[in-house]
Amino acid sequence: MNAFNFIRNALLFRMGVFSAMRKLAPRSFPIILAYHTLDPPDFLKSILGIRYDSLDFEQQIRYLSSHHPIISMDEFLRWFSGGGSIPENAVMVTFDDGYRDIIDIALPLFRELSIPATVFLTTGCIGTGKSLWTNILYNMLYHSNCKNISLFSGKDTPLNLDLCGSTEEIASGVRKLTGALKRMDDRFRNDELKSLAKQLGFSGLPDPHESLPMLSWEQVKMLSENHFTMGSHSVCHPILSECDLERQSSEIADSRKAIEANCGTSCRVFAYPNGQPEDFTEETQRLVELSGYEAAFAFFPGVIHPGRNRYSIYRHPVFDVPLATFAAALTKRKWHAIR
Repeated sequence: MNAFNFIRNALLFRMGVFSAMRKLAPRSFPIILAYHTLDPPDFLKSILGIRYDSLDFEQQIRYLSSHHPIISMDEFLRWFSGGGSIPENAVMVTFDDGYRDIIDIALPLFRELSIPATVFLTTGCIGTGKSLWTNILYNMLYHSNCKNISLFSGKDTPLNLDLCGSTEEIASGVRKLTGALKRMDDRFRNDELKSLAKQLGFSGLPDPHESLPMLSWEQVKMLSENHFTMGSHSVCHPILSECDLERQSSEIADSRKAIEANCGTSCRVFAYPNGQPEDFTEETQRLVELSGYEAAFAFFPGVIHPGRNRYSIYRHPVFDVPLATFAAALTKRKWHAIR
């Protein structure tokens, strides 16, 4: 965000303009917010240039609780199917992956404020002590003394990353690196990660689960007993459009079975890993429907209309933003990720 927009939003926020806009031009449709980890460890803050922490999250949720009706997944699905109504300016809160800080940070706050939420679980990381491969990558980059690396060595166009640049340059390079790895077959990507680990001076793939732990199944059950809906985010978090139909089917169906077996409740909703338009196809959506889900959610923003494709519902990613910018985004009609 540029300085002008930051100052403008801060002034409008203090003047109460956003509150007035909610009353004068209320939204008739809900906004679904999508969070990940709530208190990023040092390796994520450094490598991705994140300044966000748990205090920012608490400010945002307290603001929502004071200024917007926060609806549950059940309320949303009834409204979307034409079987119920929702208040104006409604918001729904979701979390992806299943980090343990949902228990440590979100649960006490949501209990205090009596508000619901939904967690989309990457079940292969729940109760296993295993991290997502992306976090393993970021952790290696942060702890290595090597500052210049090359991915796809031996290929025509290797991707080089200089870790000596500015915070913005490093974050941009890391995102390009991660984007390239996401599009690979699992086995090829794992080989590249091992090759990268050697370049960075590691004998294996160091897992950061102690500094960024995932939920256990006992904690998932605790959340489900406290007005948190449990949804699926696949087993291993692959880009489903890059997988064959058999792999897609197992990722979609097996994660649902794991949640239902461990929680004793129905798993009704799915969120696509990565969740961009190119990350799931019409075949993917069909498999989600055949697996018994009532709805599926993307990771890009837009206006939600009831009755439209229930297997490609917009969500608004929430990134590293001050409270005034967060408040401003909730009043806009042209949607983009909140960053």
